[in-house]
Amino acid sequence: MHDFIKNNPKYHYSRLNTEEKAVYSAILRALLKYQPEVKIPRIESETASKIYNAITQDNPLIYYAPWFKWTAFDATHYILKPDYIYEKSLVKSWNRDILGYLSDFDKLKAQDDYTKELAIHQHILANFSYDWDFGKNTYSILGLILYNTAVCEGIAKFAKLACDYVGLKSLVVTGKASNPASGQMEGHAWNIIAIDGKPYHADFTFDMCLTKSVHRYDYFNLTDADIETDHIIEGNAPQCTAVECNYFVANSLFLHNANEFRAFMRKQVRAGNNRVLFKLSQNCRVAGIEQKIMKIVGEEFQRIRNVAFRMEVSSNLPQMVFEVSVL
Repeated sequence: MHDFIKNNPKYHYSRLNTEEKAVYSAILRALLKYQPEVKIPRIESETASKIYNAITQDNPLIYYAPWFKWTAFDATHYILKPDYIYEKSLVKSWNRDILGYLSDFDKLKAQDDYTKELAIHQHILANFSYDWDFGKNTYSILGLILYNTAVCEGIAKFAKLACDYVGLKSLVVTGKASNPASGQMEGHAWNIIAIDGKPYHADFTFDMCLTKSVHRYDYFNLTDADIETDHIIEGNAPQCTAVECNYFVANSLFLHNANEFRAFMRKQVRAGNNRVLFKLSQNCRVAGIEQKIMKIVGEEFQRIRNVAFRMEVSSNLPQMVFEVSVL
């Protein structure tokens, strides 16, 4: 377990200066050994919090000490005391269970990056749910491992852990996102994952919460421009500009204009597909877009099948993703 933690990619560590990296390493060593305290140089409390948050975001297996306290030692040092919330023996037992759980991903290690990420996405949506009750361990990987439920932070940390395990570089991103129910911007966490060396935003929580009847991929491998339609990135993060591994682009479900959409729907109707998920270019964003979509779908369905039908359209307007069901 220690080797696994020591060898995983640590993006937030890489963003620290030399002095901060030394403090990060000292605290991490103490945490891995379950030491009650560690002596560190005198630094600002804001800096200490930044370093400790970097440790917990880089290392999802440090779930057993989410906070710390500190006291003055002398004129040049503090004593930092991790707040261990579980006994060491229990953590060891859970860590064995976690590694056993992750072994289900062993078959992915030989796959390409996109296949690895897609499998992790499907696993999360098929097996976990959002913790609307904010229960025990909801902010860590334990929420998912033990109870199959967590909030965004726990979900993002599990995704990071799974990516680490199968050899994908990733990081936990923090910021704000628009609550679909209230429309208010609230604290949020998601991931950036490198696919074939190019970083993409991936928000497993938002995809999880869109629907439980089918898997959604609205937030699977987005650019900065896409994610910023309903998220705010805080702090330093890799620039995400690539589009080729976006789910809709990779699966030929991304459409640039009305003519492409009409041709796409014609093909879907002829193939007998009554439920279609697709993404339109942001350039297609106009007033009444859902009605325009329904008009084109209705025309193609009536022209090709010529039977009575009714139609439902659900939309994720910030991402310009639409689901059309013809009943």
